[in-house]
Amino acid sequence: MVGKRLALAILLAACTRDRPPTTEAPVDPLAPLRAFETDRRSHTAFLDQPASDAALGADPYDLVALPNGTFAGILRGRDALVLLDASLHETARIAMPRSPSAIAVHDGDVYVTSEAEPVIAHVRGGERLPDIPLDGVLGARAIVVDHAGTIHVAEERDDRVVSLGKHGRTERKVARGPMRLASAGDTIYVASVIGHAITASDGATATFDGPIWSIAASGNIVVATGVEDHPLDRTGGFFGYVDSFVYVLFHGPHGLERIASINASELGVVVPKAVAFTASDRAFVAAYGSAKALRLAWKDGPHAPPAIEVVDALPGTSALAVSSSGALVAANPLLDAWVGVEPRSVVHVEADSRAMRTRIGEALFFTDLMAPANKSDGALSRFTCETCHFEGYVDGRTHHTGRGDVHATTKPLLGLFNNRPHFSRALDPDLSAVAENEFRVAGAHSDTDPHFTVDATKTTWIRELGVPDDARIGPEELRLALMDFLMTFAPRESPWQGKPFGDRERAGAAVFRDRCERCHQARASADDETSRVPFERWEPLSGRIVWASNVYEKTGIMPYVHDNGARVPSLRRLYKKRPYFTNGSAPTIRAVLERARFSPFTHDGSGDGESLNEDQMRALEAFLDRL
Repeated sequence: MVGKRLALAILLAACTRDRPPTTEAPVDPLAPLRAFETDRRSHTAFLDQPASDAALGADPYDLVALPNGTFAGILRGRDALVLLDASLHETARIAMPRSPSAIAVHDGDVYVTSEAEPVIAHVRGGERLPDIPLDGVLGARAIVVDHAGTIHVAEERDDRVVSLGKHGRTERKVARGPMRLASAGDTIYVASVIGHAITASDGATATFDGPIWSIAASGNIVVATGVEDHPLDRTGGFFGYVDSFVYVLFHGPHGLERIASINASELGVVVPKAVAFTASDRAFVAAYGSAKALRLAWKDGPHAPPAIEVVDALPGTSALAVSSSGALVAANPLLDAWVGVEPRSVVHVEADSRAMRTRIGEALFFTDLMAPANKSDGALSRFTCETCHFEGYVDGRTHHTGRGDVHATTKPLLGLFNNRPHFSRALDPDLSAVAENEFRVAGAHSDTDPHFTVDATKTTWIRELGVPDDARIGPEELRLALMDFLMTFAPRESPWQGKPFGDRERAGAAVFRDRCERCHQARASADDETSRVPFERWEPLSGRIVWASNVYEKTGIMPYVHDNGARVPSLRRLYKKRPYFTNGSAPTIRAVLERARFSPFTHDGSGDGESLNEDQMRALEAFLDRL
């Protein structure tokens, strides 16, 4: 028997020795994702790709209650104002300036701002009156009208509040990236996303270590929402200390005093982007990123923390309004619907023509659907992509990456499709890798396999997206959905789109061609050298070109995020990406240009190379503002 076994072993060894070594390539676990991405890229003309403000549905973004118990709201995706009856059904639609951004009402008159046009649209009794000019204002994001009828507009491009009253126009500078306004008595409050501050018109200021998303005020009580007031910490291999918080402040003789800091994520309320006072001593806080909301009640006076009640709600709320009858309603871009909060009703604006996969991907990006098992213990956090990327852009932070002394600014997540390889270290070669890695990192330390399945019988709110009641969405389909959304998530249209260059912009384009385009190339796709756009076509396409390349450069901005430097970043919509450089050391474009040196080139102001003169910097500023 032993002899037979020995003979068999010798025979097997001989067969193995004579067999040629295997040459089969290892199986790529992301192969189905990459096949999808390759096919989509082959059918996409990037210079013709719709901007996300036109591609993501009707986008009911903001609304107000009218004196007669009805409502008016704006559709960012349709450039329209809609009038709604008390049951939230549309009764009229009125064309608005491009990219309407906010709405206010005073004495029955409705006012609407635009991100892309320097005007305020004025509507009375369902009729559009002549626009109110806002000369020089592009990037208006919020509007309130105070009790005296003065109109206040927050503009994020130039970090200012512009006020129009009976004594004319006034302006004041505020913290960077003002996105929301609130009014109480004679005081106007500003919430700044990338400036991490709440500022009052009397100069009182409260600062935080992260973005502020929303604000409301009643008497001396101010309620704001934002990220945890703690530096972002990635040293543990996850996103630490980024829970959502509700901050309660009292505005008195000592300024803005913080009365309470409520960990909303711990209560299941993730990325609350809307606050409304339902009475002078009661407020409602609605989440964009989760299916919970908060009721706050000041039972012991305005100097005491409020009582808190957690209630079920639908995710996706961007604004709240309270009718004269006390009805609380919401604008919900995620569901593309007007929502009655209590009692609940959902009125979809229109049939959504987008693919189901795209809508699920949007939900993965903006809600906790990607990491449903996260916790809020210690440094652990319950968050969404938007916690650090407000509306897909940035949070103004320069955070520690967890690698040596390397710090990095937040990068926009819009426009990834034609800007690969992705991020400063360029370690994600494509969206397939991005999708796989985002699921892994988002749920890190949650004790849950990132390759999970979403069950519509348990996560019932996704049915509002048109998902079948009994659907089960598996890991591969979830990743394909996130990719599909990111492919659609192009930058919002430039306010300058379709407008010709002036003399200064043309001069700036020539300076850019001669000084900057070697790195920030005029490509339609960052990793495709053949997509480079010739100079004579820059003017009509300036807002669609990526202005990047797929290579690393060492420009003196230290410490380097990679041994080879940092990947050349895109220059699209620079005013939404502050601060600049990987280490966040340049707060403005002017600061970037002042530090540029040529022959040899550096971005850090070192060396004896030639610098830009004043005329060149002014021209470049004008050109870069168009991208």
